[in-house]
Amino acid sequence: MANQLTTGTVKQTDAIFLPEWLVSKVTEVVKTGSLTEAQKLTLQERQWAEAELSVLSPLLASPMAQEGEVIAEVGRFLLAHANGSISEDTAKAKAYSYWIALEDIPVWALRAAIRRWHRGEVHTEVNYAWPQSHMLRAAALEVMQLAEHKRYCLNALLQASEKPSPEVFSDEHRKTMLGKIAGLFSNPGKTKAAFQK
Repeated sequence: MANQLTTGTVKQTDAIFLPEWLVSKVTEVVKTGSLTEAQKLTLQERQWAEAELSVLSPLLASPMAQEGEVIAEVGRFLLAHANGSISEDTAKAKAYSYWIALEDIPVWALRAAIRRWHRGEVHTEVNYAWPQSHMLRAAALEVMQLAEHKRYCLNALLQASEKPSPEVFSDEHRKTMLGKIAGLFSNPGKTKAAFQK
């Protein structure tokens, strides 16, 4: 955990995954809506989460890629995987087919999807040397979904860390309160007096 906290945010494309040390806290917030005092974020963890949000929020709000950006990214990608020489017209036609599939994807998500493809992190049923346009689109959409999920989790953690922990009552206090509640049902006229003791 210390390494992940002290090194700061890595590349934008790496910023979409939750680190392992945070997963149990996220699970607790999702299950209960709060954190115990021991689970609340430390100052260092809070600063890390805020820094991650400062990277994610602008990414998720970024506009869709322009045609030239997509074609440049895809062009480099296709050149890296070309099985020989292709004509300029063929390259333009392939790049344009990718543009059609990716026109509503921000360029950061496209770059992240390409990076994940090169790293073997995109799983398909068929092992292609490079993804077809719809596969690259699906990988980019997954990246966007992961980034949105991370932003949601970090916001939930920060909010849960600000809330006071739910009060935990002792067994003795519970027994006393259950006795008072039982007394209400046996003698409804003593409602106010039963709880003032």
